[in-house]
Amino acid sequence: MKILFKQVATIIVACGHLQPHIEHYDNRSTYRQLNILYENKGAGHYTSISEHAGTGL
Repeated sequence: MKILFKQVATIIVACGHLQPHIEHYDNRSTYRQLNILYENKGAGHYTSISEHAGTGL
C-alpha cells in the first residue's frame, strides 16, 4: 500500500500594533488588527484565505 501526502504550506501573519494604546496618539491606527492567512497555490503563488478561516484566526 502506497500512501501519498500532499504537501501544503500555509503562511499565517499575526498582526497588531506594538503600542497597546496607539489610538490615543494616532487616530488612523488601532492596537487590534486582523490576522492574515495565506494558502500555497504552488509555483510561488499564495492566496489570502483569511475570510474563510473563521473568527478563531
